[in-house]
Amino acid sequence: MLQRRATSFVNRYNLTEDDVEDIKQIFLETLWFAFLEYDSSDPIPLLQYTTKAAVHKQLDYIRTTKNACTVPSQNGYFELRKVMSIYNSNPDLSVGERIALIVKETGFGEEKITELVAIGKATEYPVGIIPTEDDEKEVDGAISDELIEDPSVSMFQEVWRSICREYFRKAADNISPRDKQILSLSLGVCFDCFGIFKPSTYAEIALKQGASGEKSIEKKRKTAIEKFAKELCALGFCDGVALKQTNMVLVKEDGEKKVQSVTYSYTPYGDGESGAIIHNTSGKHRFQIIRLAENDETGAYAEYVAKIIRHMNGTYIKEKFYAIPLEELSKVNRENAKPSLPFYEAPRTIEQK
Repeated sequence: MLQRRATSFVNRYNLTEDDVEDIKQIFLETLWFAFLEYDSSDPIPLLQYTTKAAVHKQLDYIRTTKNACTVPSQNGYFELRKVMSIYNSNPDLSVGERIALIVKETGFGEEKITELVAIGKATEYPVGIIPTEDDEKEVDGAISDELIEDPSVSMFQEVWRSICREYFRKAADNISPRDKQILSLSLGVCFDCFGIFKPSTYAEIALKQGASGEKSIEKKRKTAIEKFAKELCALGFCDGVALKQTNMVLVKEDGEKKVQSVTYSYTPYGDGESGAIIHNTSGKHRFQIIRLAENDETGAYAEYVAKIIRHMNGTYIKEKFYAIPLEELSKVNRENAKPSLPFYEAPRTIEQK
């Protein structure tokens, strides 16, 4: 019966024969977890609970792994299925007539329906999407119209997510398997299928990797993040900058040591001589450029470094590599370069004054 139901599901949603085993596995996993919590005195049979829950998880399998792009929320997927089922069930009507029909039957706005249809076609969702009414006949308690309330699907967002996944997958494959596992388990995301799960603690990861303890995993995770960020830079997905603290001046106020200034060298991703920037905790100029990095003619990186230091909130990390979204760098070039940060001038002595 399990084989028959899995095959029927695959045929209905135009999946491939290779998906049959995955669909069966989802059912068995759902059955197992339902069994662990099942009360034997419950008058409702265990399989009734399992069948209902398994169908929704199997639909999630399609939503998250079986298309060029995935729909980020269940509600968004239910909306997409409902719209595409009407659209695909009326091939004799023109596109305009089909959209008008969908507006009438769902109550959705025309703009939203147009966007959902574009997503369905652009990402090649299975044409076997079936109407909600058919779901209700097969599954007791299927999603009703009242539960469709989250208009969160955007074609631009989906295409962008698809692009991000490709870059993240490549970057994750370029770091060591142990680093990839640390990132995956600590974040709760699979870098192969981008499924989401409960993140593991450092202690749990240490146990899986045979590490000495939580501190070891915490340190390795920081290193893995930097490696991952550098791979994203190498792929052209983002930019980056390395910071290294080179000096810190402390003063004593009211019997307590306080930071008066801290100096960082910074190096944009790639080769080249580093630049330097000083942060003063008080005074007119909180940030000043000591020298621009070789590959920072415009001062854009120096400005972003100031932003990073500002967000440290006084912790002043010793050394770290930061990824920078491409759109976050100032839109400047050599011709219009006017770094907003002033250049550093050493305080003059009394004699110099």
